[in-house]
Amino acid sequence: MRTLSTVLGIIGGIMTVRSALLRRRQSPAQAWIGRLRRRIM
Repeated sequence: MRTLSTVLGIIGGIMTVRSALLRRRQSPAQAWIGRLRRRIM
């Protein structure tokens, strides 16, 4: 269970970094991928 929480934490960190990058320069493809990921998560 410890490894699972660690992996989720790393994924969460990557998602926050990517969302920050998307706010700076948002291309249609990246925005679409972001919407898909929000639906999945």
